[in-house]
Formats: sequence, structure tokens, C-alpha cells
Amino acid sequence: MIYSRFFLKNQSSVKIPTGVFFLIIILITIFLSRFFYKNYYKKPTVSEKNKIVSVKIVNLSPRQVGVFWQTVKKETGWLIFGENEQSLDKVFFDERDTSDKKNSYFNHYVILRNLTPKKKYFFKVVNNNSVYSLTKNQPFSFITPENFSLTTRLKPVYGRVIDNKETPVVSAMVILSFNNCYSLASETKLNGEFLIPLNNIIEKTSHRPKILKADEVVKIEIFAENGQKTLIEGKLSNLTPLSKIVILGKNYSFLNESMVLSANTTVKNYNQIEILFPKEGSIIPSQNPLIKGLAIPKSEVIITINSLSLNISLRTKADNKGVWTAFLPQKLNPGLQQLTLSTKDEKGKEVKIKRNFSIAKSGEQVLGEATPEALPTQIIQTEALISPSPTVYLSPTIIFYTSTPTPFQSGVVNNLITTMALALIILGSGIILVF
Repeated sequence: MIYSRFFLKNQSSVKIPTGVFFLIIILITIFLSRFFYKNYYKKPTVSEKNKIVSVKIVNLSPRQVGVFWQTVKKETGWLIFGENEQSLDKVFFDERDTSDKKNSYFNHYVILRNLTPKKKYFFKVVNNNSVYSLTKNQPFSFITPENFSLTTRLKPVYGRVIDNKETPVVSAMVILSFNNCYSLASETKLNGEFLIPLNNIIEKTSHRPKILKADEVVKIEIFAENGQKTLIEGKLSNLTPLSKIVILGKNYSFLNESMVLSANTTVKNYNQIEILFPKEGSIIPSQNPLIKGLAIPKSEVIITINSLSLNISLRTKADNKGVWTAFLPQKLNPGLQQLTLSTKDEKGKEVKIKRNFSIAKSGEQVLGEATPEALPTQIIQTEALISPSPTVYLSPTIIFYTSTPTPFQSGVVNNLITTMALALIILGSGIILVF
């Protein structure tokens, strides 16, 4: 007893006040919690909130609508959709996705099917874990037009897109826009071709079909998945078809060009040798295209057409004005074609001219048969919908509102549990040391 009294008296010890110790423990716990929270529940930055470049309603019809949007970087995306803005209970995925695989894109395109005419619908865009709407309390919306009966005899807009290495651009989104109308959308195929029938052009103000004229100004925007884009402007008459193969990344204007050369053009220069139709790089919806050109008057003209599955040779003669026309004995198969003109010039030397063109594939065969003296005409019923393929951009006054839902993440929960356990261990150790 005496020894212990002396021992305890000589032992120097410093005790931390209990209140101070508990305060330290609390501060450590808050610090660790905020550390894990910051890493796993990171708030979106300003740049992350503006991931979407544009959202656009396309291919609007009484029973089907497309939604096209772009993102700053490649992301997965889908729509939540419904008839009530407070209950978006349906999910629609990108047309290029499958049930078990969601891919990342710059350009996103979703088709909403089985809709009701003259009805308002609502949707929000979901990219990864971010939800985008028009404003904080208001989703995007559209109204389907009423059923209408309209027949148009306009040729479709079609063309071909290649890159600077002359490789066809595949799966690029093509957006065709008229002033104050909902846009039409399509997608380039394996050979870089696109075709957009001019049906279902719906005015934004009246929600009625627009009556198009030949001098109507058209804007075509082409967006590729490599981030490149092309803008084409021109009158409708100059874009059916495009007179040039489009090179991705370059812009084109046909506003000042005259009307496209018609099939019954009066020829003034009789001493030139030329293929008038088909145009170089054109995409022809008819399997019986017009083949017409110029040569020396009364001279013999030999035409050969070669493709992967068919070879045709024709012999014809230019008239006294030098105009010749070749009539095909059978229909051409869809795909790439090469036409060769062989004739002689004024000095008797052989002249050969080659021309490449394409016949539209079966899924794009929407035109009537071509006549010998006219380009093909189109008869499309209103209910014929454009094949899935997607801008007037949203008005600058439209604001994208982003909210970031917190999905269940097992890793986050485990780390929070670990943090709490660690804090309790430190707390327990402190109690032992204090007492």
C-alpha cells in the first residue's frame, strides 16, 4: 500500500479532458465521412450539367415520333416517357442499342411508337446517370398531329457522303429542315447513301402538312460519330438529288445555282460528248433509270453498265442534234453501278466516258418507275413512315435542367459502413484511454 502510494505520486500523467476528446472524435468522423461522400457522391460540375448540345423532335407523324439529341462526349442514352408530365413511366432506348447492350454515341436517336393522334406527350432525356428536362419542373413535350390524307409527287432528297479518304461514311445522322417545320431525319447506309422522302413535313404553328415548292429553301445537317459535321443549304430543286458527292467536314451552298437540268433539256452545243443522266455519284430510286447524253450528231453510241451482279451492253444512235437516249432491256439490281459511254469524236478518234451511280436498295424503293423523258416521280401515302435512322436546334431561350439521381451503389454503402466502424473503433479506444 505504501509502495503503491509512492509510485502513483511519482508517476506523471496528463489526462485529456473528456469533452475535448469527444470533440476530436466527432471532427475525425465528419472528416472521414465527407471524404468518402465527396468521392462517391460527386456533384456535377457546370460542364457536366451541359452535356447535351441539342434536343430535337424529328419525323413527327400522327402515330410515331423521333427524338434526336447530341452530347458533348460519347455516352449511353435513353428516354423516360409518358402521357402525364408527373408520371414518365415508359422507357425507350436508342434505335441502335440491343436489349442486352447499350452503346455510347455522340448522336442519339430514339423512336416513340404506337402513339395517338392529336395528343400531348412528355419525356426527359437520360444520359448515364443524369436526367435532362426543359426546366426544373417541366419536361420536354410534343403534340402528335391529327390523321391527314396527303399525296405528294415530290422526288426525295438523296445523296452520298464520303470522308476525305473517299471511304463511305456509315451511320451518320442526316437532319433535313424547312423553316418553321419539324425536321426529317435519316441515317447513312453502308455505302454512305441516304434518302429522305418528303412526306410528313409538319408546320410547327398549325400542326398541318406543309405544301412544298421547288424554290423552297432546305437545310441539311450531317453529323458523324467521329465528331465531324457538314452543312448543306440550297433550294429543294437542287437537292433532289444532290449534284455532288458530299465530303464530310465540308459545307455546301446551292442557293445561287439554277434549277437542276431537266430530262427534256434543249441542247445548244451539238459538238460535245457527255453523259447527262445519271449524274456522277447520284442515288437513283428507280431500277429503270433515265440514261441520256450528247454525242456527235448521227454518230453511234455504245453504252455498257457493269455491277457486281449484272452486265448490260446497249447500242444506240445520236439524233441530228447530238442527243441520244438508251432504253434498258431489264431493271438494274440495287447497288453501285458503272456506266461507260463509247463513241467517236469529229476526227474519228474513240472517246470513252465513265460514270458511277447507285440504285437505291429495296428498303428505300419508294419511287414510281422512271419514264424515258423524265426523272422519277414520287407517290407516297402520308402514313408511310421514314425508316429509323436523326436538327432546327432548340431555341437559345430553352434551358436544360439537370438532376443527378443517386442510384444504389454497393461500393458506396460498404465504404460508409467502413467509415462508421472506423469511427466507432476510434471512439471506443478513446473511452478506454480516458477511463
